[in-house]
Amino acid sequence: MARASLVVGSGDPDGVRRAVAEALGGIKSEMSVEPLIARLEGEDACVRRDALSGLAQGLEEIDRKLLSRDLGGINPFLDPSEPINDAFAKRAASKLELTFEDVQMRYVWVALSLACR
Repeated sequence: MARASLVVGSGDPDGVRRAVAEALGGIKSEMSVEPLIARLEGEDACVRRDALSGLAQGLEEIDRKLLSRDLGGINPFLDPSEPINDAFAKRAASKLELTFEDVQMRYVWVALSLACR
């Protein structure tokens, strides 16, 4: 697993890094998600987004959609270091046919579930 950890954080092309992150996230074991969680707060925004993309593989479809920039559940994903503003949350609520409060609760749940891994 140490080898995969190095690949996710290296200077590999975005597509390779993203594929590795999604593969690790799809495994859904503690060992496979640890390197992804460690990169959520890294210095490189692309690495943070790819790590979130990988972690999103283990979430419900609605949560993957909420974490993606276009609300489709696929790349590009949000930068986990940037706050989600009310305007984005309202757009997500409208597009995904949820209430604003439901969207807020799901973001809190996702944040807590990732922090507990």
